[in-house]
Amino acid sequence: GNSHSSMKGIAFVDRLFFTFSGNLFPGALVLGDVDNDNVVELIAGSVTGQLFVYKGSARGGRPWRQTSGLDTVVALVCGDVMNTGKNIVVCVNVKGKCFFIDFSVNKAEGKSDSEVEPFYHQELPLNINSFLLTEFIPQRGHFLVAAQTDRIFRIFKWQSSGAPTEGHLVEVFQERLDGQIGSLSTIKSPNDTISLIVSQPGGTFVTVSASESADMKQVEEAKSKEANLAFRSSPPRTKPLPHSSLTTEIVGGLVIDQEDYKDAEVVAMATLDGTVLLLRNGEKVWELIVNHNLFAIGKMRLECAGGDVIVVSAWDGITYIIDHTQTVARHHFHEDICAFTVGTFGLSDGTNVPCLVYATFNRKIHLFYNVQISSLNTENALDLLSKKKEFAEDFEFQSQFGKMDAHEKKSFINWLLYGYPCQQDHLHDN
Repeated sequence: GNSHSSMKGIAFVDRLFFTFSGNLFPGALVLGDVDNDNVVELIAGSVTGQLFVYKGSARGGRPWRQTSGLDTVVALVCGDVMNTGKNIVVCVNVKGKCFFIDFSVNKAEGKSDSEVEPFYHQELPLNINSFLLTEFIPQRGHFLVAAQTDRIFRIFKWQSSGAPTEGHLVEVFQERLDGQIGSLSTIKSPNDTISLIVSQPGGTFVTVSASESADMKQVEEAKSKEANLAFRSSPPRTKPLPHSSLTTEIVGGLVIDQEDYKDAEVVAMATLDGTVLLLRNGEKVWELIVNHNLFAIGKMRLECAGGDVIVVSAWDGITYIIDHTQTVARHHFHEDICAFTVGTFGLSDGTNVPCLVYATFNRKIHLFYNVQISSLNTENALDLLSKKKEFAEDFEFQSQFGKMDAHEKKSFINWLLYGYPCQQDHLHDN
């Protein structure tokens, strides 16, 4: 509708560069607090078998710590996998070998980019391409979810055998789905339980929720964390989009500071052909199309947008930032990328700021932060359109546009800007 008075232009004022070797798989670029100081690091796992950790205070873009000899890293995750109250990094290679690395150890000593050895490894199934760490029920511990390229996802729980770092990952649930799994995310219910959402082709997803198992009572007395939950999976609630074979990426748990989104389950999805969907409590709020093949989706909290915004990116580095009202801003990173992530990163002064992270094919990671949103109202757009080269040269456009009165021009602009958000491209070549 025309309720908007302006359209947002976006600029990331600052950027950091980091160097790595080899190439990255999309699931091997993650933001997380690896050393438990509440300041977020960037972790990248390479096809050369190395894992690099970068801090905001990095000198010359060098890693702060690294691990090598891991073989081709395909996916990684950072968090309290072992439920000890401490974050570690878990990565898996192309052969299904999974490594646990603790970057909190001898933090003070090790010189910069010094090696940290894994303290544990375990064989997991082949074909894993992404990890997610989540709780399902508060105080019942974290579970490690792994998605595989052969349409299976599995849920693991760390089972300790006495000493804190002794034990192994135990599979507690698995399911083979009908279609290719795009990505994993979560949604939180008002009662604080968390459900896993697993995307399926054509803009649909499967939901997995957990409940206390029947014999919980006796188990509670024995050892609260050890008892496994009972998992239940529900098929998609919505019909697939027309091109239903297309891989879909998903992000859940968007928080939007508006009455009609309060306590709602908000999910966004992006398909390979450039369709972006927003769902509220399982119902489609809107669908918009951008003319790029989207391979990644994330969310970012922007106060000026009234909550979380959806961030989608294409292999050519074009990124769209979309708020819940369908206002779109475009950030153009002018290079092909092998991996992308969005979240918060800890600067050298210890503050965590929203950021976009792009890994290129020439061994550089670019991290953009300090988002600035500028408004572009319809009056400016009128001037812009009259001056813009491609419009000025389009005689048909000029003659039609020239015949409109001010009001018609304004509604035409509004239609351009908000009727088809991707038209915004002409106005945002950052």
